[in-house]
Amino acid sequence: NPEARVLVLGGDHSISRVPVEALTRTARNPRKTLGILHFDAHTDLLSQRDGTPYTFATWAWHANEAIGRGGRLQQLGVRTSGKTAAQWRADLDVVQRWTDTILADEDAAIAQTLDGLERAGVRRLYISNDIDATDPRWAAATGTMEPNGLPPSFITHAITAAAARFPIVGADLVEVAPPLKWHVPGEPARTLATAAHYAVHMILAMLDKLDDVESPCGVPEPAGLTPSPSPQDAERG
Repeated sequence: NPEARVLVLGGDHSISRVPVEALTRTARNPRKTLGILHFDAHTDLLSQRDGTPYTFATWAWHANEAIGRGGRLQQLGVRTSGKTAAQWRADLDVVQRWTDTILADEDAAIAQTLDGLERAGVRRLYISNDIDATDPRWAAATGTMEPNGLPPSFITHAITAAAARFPIVGADLVEVAPPLKWHVPGEPARTLATAAHYAVHMILAMLDKLDDVESPCGVPEPAGLTPSPSPQDAERG
């Protein structure tokens, strides 16, 4: 069904490659009008990881190639990377807004992102929401937790603003990992509540119902302290 709009839930971020590749097949994207709004603490822009081309750390590289580069992939919430935003822009023509810049002026970050997508020729939008973009006070149960992240209010505001400018033709919510933070007070229930809030919000955005339906899933209260990240060996770009 070429009009179907699908929400994919994970799990590993590598699953995002599948809906993006389907949406970028020539018959569905002949003029390269698909853009991606990507919330993530990591870039996921490696071309391969340990010799494997398709992983959680490489999906965005493949997605960027599939949509034709050109600033059609815009990443929000990055805060750990082996390269700067300027280097990624020069290498892959990806636009990033890191968390510290976003929090300095949230409205400007959203406006600049959506304006940039329009200038890149984007007319339809896919949203990829890695829950580790969210600050661990709301979502600690994730594979590669990073402190000092985005508040849920910013992410839902950005999705609302994007839906007012573009048809949202697909979305995903990934890297929700309930077993990993059972030792953190309030987890994994807090992460799952945040995830439910995002999932319903993205469904309403895809259906163009954000103004008509009140979501039953609110944002949970944040934890009092940001949990310390566990040692990780997962290179994410």
